Amino acid sequence: MAITNPFRLILLALALNGCTQPLATVKNVTPRYEVSAATSGESTPTQQSIAEGEKLQRSDPRTAIAKYLSATESALARLRTRPDDAAASRDYNFALGRVFSVIREAQIDAWSQPLTVPGYVITHRKATREIWNPVDYEFTPCDELVVGGMAFHERARRVGLGATLLATRRSALKDFQKQFYRSPHLYYDVTAVAKFEGNRCEIGFQDPLEQKKVTVAGRNVPLAGDFSTAVATFLVREKPEKLGLTRLLHPDAYKDTVLLYRLQPYHPDKIPVLFVHGLQDTSATWMPMFNALLDDPDIRDHYQFWFFTYPTGYPFPYSAALLRHDLDLFDKAFPDHKPIVIVGHSMGGLLTRMMLTDSGKDEMWRYLFNDSPAATPLTAEDRKLLETVFIFGARRDISRAVFLSTPHRGAAMASNWIGKIGTKLVHLPQNLVKAGADMTTAAAETKGAFHLRRMPNSIDTLSPTSSFVVAMNKRPLAAGIPYHQIMGDRGRGDSPNSSDGVVAYSSSHLDGAQSTRIVPSHHNTHQNPEGIEELRRILKRHLRNRS
Repeated sequence: MAITNPFRLILLALALNGCTQPLATVKNVTPRYEVSAATSGESTPTQQSIAEGEKLQRSDPRTAIAKYLSATESALARLRTRPDDAAASRDYNFALGRVFSVIREAQIDAWSQPLTVPGYVITHRKATREIWNPVDYEFTPCDELVVGGMAFHERARRVGLGATLLATRRSALKDFQKQFYRSPHLYYDVTAVAKFEGNRCEIGFQDPLEQKKVTVAGRNVPLAGDFSTAVATFLVREKPEKLGLTRLLHPDAYKDTVLLYRLQPYHPDKIPVLFVHGLQDTSATWMPMFNALLDDPDIRDHYQFWFFTYPTGYPFPYSAALLRHDLDLFDKAFPDHKPIVIVGHSMGGLLTRMMLTDSGKDEMWRYLFNDSPAATPLTAEDRKLLETVFIFGARRDISRAVFLSTPHRGAAMASNWIGKIGTKLVHLPQNLVKAGADMTTAAAETKGAFHLRRMPNSIDTLSPTSSFVVAMNKRPLAAGIPYHQIMGDRGRGDSPNSSDGVVAYSSSHLDGAQSTRIVPSHHNTHQNPEGIEELRRILKRHLRNRS
């Protein structure tokens, strides 16, 4: 059956835009123990214990745990004499991982009280980590999970000692948004290490992002770390990317999804990098870049990553006001945080730019309405709303900005036939519709720059002729905050007449940038390998400048 309705055509086009390779896949596998090639014909005590544990894992789980602990302890004894013994480290990690496999498969309560198995009593070290209690989590060894998908061509990890685990919170976290989490279901990458004293085995749960070393026989050796599995599991189970289109078309239905959030614990000594996505998108779009950056030890050690997500049907100045509000909450919750590096893609770059912009008291308002806020004929409710949108200062908590494929001067697509159809599909919330009607009347009376028939939505505000775009470009960026720009050239190589297919170079270029990089890419420069590499370079430069 032919599709002739133009509204259906645009919906189909938007839907097909998301029908690509999945961002993440997670598959369960059975890990196999590999005997070291250096081992002689006879089995070592470690190998014997692992083999016995594998035989008993289903029939006698507690004895199997004891066998795996025996293997872990004997591997640790080898490491005490040779801390750089790779085979002993591998045996230790495998055996300790199987302890967690058995606990999970047999549904044994190992953490609310000491667990007694033949020859051992298992306890755990109390952690100071926020909202962290092993009782609340289920642990899956990372070697039982194969991670793949578009965002995970390479698994970000650190080779070292310890059993890398996926920790999944058993029950929903209350007030999760107030704690800056995207979901009430938490997913963490942790690393377990075992300490033996007599018949006691103390398990320590380490944050591999915070701790890089573990001590064996007085020597520090690298702590193993997996930095991809928790994020991949979050993407597979929560599917945040599915909200992109529906939040564009029905922003009011998803107003509760406006959120500045983290996927990792907060670290006061690490620089926050804040990612802001663009139109018809979600924070899931950043995952290829996020995973690649986590695979860099220097960046992993010095940065923490945060995300701002929002319904993209809102006019972008309104979304920028929401971001300012959430940044105020962030400052209040973490007053000791280091200055932020903010990174915006596409329309998210416009939100980013507005964080670096001062409206000049009421100068932007006066340009739009040709009058002061008090004299503009608006209801008190609408005036309060619009003042949060059009009267603001540049953020003082931002130290650097990066714009990727950002339409500073608008995007022609927003005003062509595709944009005109798309804008009819966006349903704004009633408070914005009402404010738009009052703005239309006020603008007509005051003869300001606004020429409105209704409250514009996000697509309207991306038009090169949008009053919002014109007003923003009349305001300078804050002095003293360096910024960088990354643009795409879809292959014609005709810069500065180039385009990424959505945003032209002439719109994405700003004078005064510390660096400008054009990468061979369509609009998804933030997922392009060269775009990712450029942000890596910028972040490392930021570290050098600070030091």
